[in-house]
Amino acid sequence: MPAGKTGLPELHASWHPGLGIVISGGNLTPPGPNRTLQLWLVTKASGAKPIPSRTVRPDSDGNFHLLVENPPGVQRETKALAITEEPEGGSPQPTTPPIWVGAVAGK
Repeated sequence: MPAGKTGLPELHASWHPGLGIVISGGNLTPPGPNRTLQLWLVTKASGAKPIPSRTVRPDSDGNFHLLVENPPGVQRETKALAITEEPEGGSPQPTTPPIWVGAVAGK
């Protein structure tokens, strides 16, 4: 998943239909106090809002691994994964532009 800003590392994402989504990253600057990173599933449906998923904060070394065992959507109906910075606990809709976006290869 490439970053939308220069100087940020890429994230690595994979989606297994039976096991779920795994996203990992390293060398990240943690979000500010009371902030978190949140995963969104962007569907192919016209006009549909992104589906909120799990939140994660990088550890003190800037690393994280996020596992979504039962993704809130179907891989073939999802066109992209996106990560935004949100208030701690996550949001029902994105409140900031995506920092990382990666296309999903449909099955």
